[in-house]
Amino acid sequence: MNRQARNLVIIATVVIIAVGLISFFASFYMGKVSLAWGAAIGAGIAILEFDSSAVVLSILLGSKSKFFWGLLLTSKSLIVLTLVGVLIWVLKINALGFIIGFSGLVAGITIAGAVVTFRPKEGI
Repeated sequence: MNRQARNLVIIATVVIIAVGLISFFASFYMGKVSLAWGAAIGAGIAILEFDSSAVVLSILLGSKSKFFWGLLLTSKSLIVLTLVGVLIWVLKINALGFIIGFSGLVAGITIAGAVVTFRPKEGI
């Protein structure tokens, strides 16, 4: 993974963690404990999904065996989606909290993309 892609992943992960922490503590101090735990779990799943996709995708783009890595990427996404279903339907975590925490993924990708795009170029 090149340096710019690694920076993008790090910035997005930090933003997801920040959104998750803000959502957790805001919900917790409002007295909505189940919402807070749902937000924390949603942020954790967002980090798991984004970081694992970034690693597998970086290997996929540089590999000669695209079929294997594409299959691995698809399988990983299906496993994460199955985990989300089990968390919400079986373990009964707060779905609204989960969505709030998972939405940090959108904020993370947006902010990381803006930072990497508008960062001054080196060597100029």
